[in-house]
Amino acid sequence: MQVRRVIHSDLKQILDLYQHLNPSEILVSHEEKIEQTWNEILNSPYIRFYVLEKDLRILSTCVMSIIPNLSRGCAPYGLVENVVTDKNFRRQGLATQFL
Repeated sequence: MQVRRVIHSDLKQILDLYQHLNPSEILVSHEEKIEQTWNEILNSPYIRFYVLEKDLRILSTCVMSIIPNLSRGCAPYGLVENVVTDKNFRRQGLATQFL
């Protein structure tokens, strides 16, 4: 298994994985908006998007937003969101290892 930052071509696998997070959400009807948002994510200096991958299959994801900060010597901090693991690979401690 490998943890790495996302690349542009990961979008389809990530959208498929997000169906495990919100099964009732229909993503394909927003293709243009999704592509625009994906490019914003990839180009933002304040977002780190990671995947846990095995045999070229994305099993888990998480997104960290980096927030500039005026306290603690102006050290930024991160918030982790959208942690999701493929439902077929849950209860194996992948997300815990990942984080």
